[in-house]
Parts: sequence; C-alpha cells; structure tokens
Amino acid sequence: MKNKDLFFMHKQIFFLFLSLFFVFCFSCSDSSPQISGIFKTLIYEFNSEDEKANIRLSVFLTPSQDVRRSKSMEVAHHDSQFVWKINTPQVYAHENKNYIGHSSLIVPEDFIFPEGLFEVAYYDVADRKITENINVTPLKSMMETEEGFVKASDVRSKKAGTECTQKKIIICDEIGKEIFFGFYSSKLDTNDKILKLFPDAVTKRIYYCNQNNSVGILLPTENIKN
Repeated sequence: MKNKDLFFMHKQIFFLFLSLFFVFCFSCSDSSPQISGIFKTLIYEFNSEDEKANIRLSVFLTPSQDVRRSKSMEVAHHDSQFVWKINTPQVYAHENKNYIGHSSLIVPEDFIFPEGLFEVAYYDVADRKITENINVTPLKSMMETEEGFVKASDVRSKKAGTECTQKKIIICDEIGKEIFFGFYSSKLDTNDKILKLFPDAVTKRIYYCNQNNSVGILLPTENIKN
C-alpha cells in the first residue's frame, strides 16, 4: 500500500472516530431529564405561642442532569385542583449534590392543606418534562378537635406531635443566618451552653420530625441574647 493511500485511510478513520465522539457527547449532554431522588416534608410551623400552626410543603428533587439545565417545576394535587407553579426553583448544594425545589408551598387562608397523592413535574431548559408522584400524610395528633386547635405548648408537653420523635435545634445569628442545625442534646439545653459553642448565636428554634423527615414541627423562635 502506498504512503498516500495509507495517509488517506488514517484520515478517514480519524474523522470517523471524531464524528462518533461528537454524536456521543451530544447525546449525553442532550439526554432526556430524569429524577434521581425526590424529598418532601410537610411542615407545621408555629410563629407564636397562641396561634395555630401554618402548614406548608417543602419539595426538592435531584435531577440527573446538570442543575443549570433546570427550568421549572410544578406540584399538583389533582383531587383538590391545587397547582403550584415554580418558575424559579430554589437551588442548594449539600454533600456534593444539587437540589432544586421550593421550601414553602402553601394554600390560601381558610383552606385545609390537601393530603394524599401529589404529582411533581420537572422541566428542563428544552421544556422536556418528567413526573413523579409523592404521598403526603398529615399528622393525626395535629388535627383540630372540638376543643380547638393545637398550640406549641401542646407539642412541648407531648399532647400533640408525638409522631415526630426526633428533636433538633436551629440556631441563627443576628441577621437570621443559620449557624447550626442538628440534634438537640445536653450540650445545647441552655442559652449559656449555646453561646459558649456559638458566640454569634442570637435566636433558636426547636424542630421535631419523624425518622425520614417527611413530617416536621417547627416551634416559635426564641431569643438567646436579650
């Protein structure tokens, strides 16, 4: 075989591999969206001692794509016809994973937060859609009775919220930035102990949740520094 023919053959092989490489890369970067994981928490939030809890739903997912290819989300409860359109999802990173979603999906005042099956839809920048279902179950012990609504003091005294067995604490600084979120312990059971570990601490909140954090109860904010 002549050198000229050999050179031409090598050139053809090179461009063949190059074209296959670009096809492979394009198909990977433009692959259909997938949901790697989805995480939801129904949160009962007490803003004061005398008011009933506000109920909100937090929903986050981990897309299989680069999070920068995410466009929007939609959460729907078809039985009640409630639909939450999330045009600008919240994004946060934790342990080398990116999560997108919304931490405060609420219903209008005087409406009961729906329960049961919810559909979560994820859209990428190419407007491709993928959906996944989640199930939301409220706490029976937090429901209103003939005696009235549940107060924060009822949760502290174990009259309500007993399904949430894990006790955690959220500690924030002067501007409300979270400086600690973890399990409550004897090392954090007084303000003096908290300030010794976190000198910039200004407020704290107790948070109760169940084992998989699908339901949580957030008690009112307490001042650490008077």
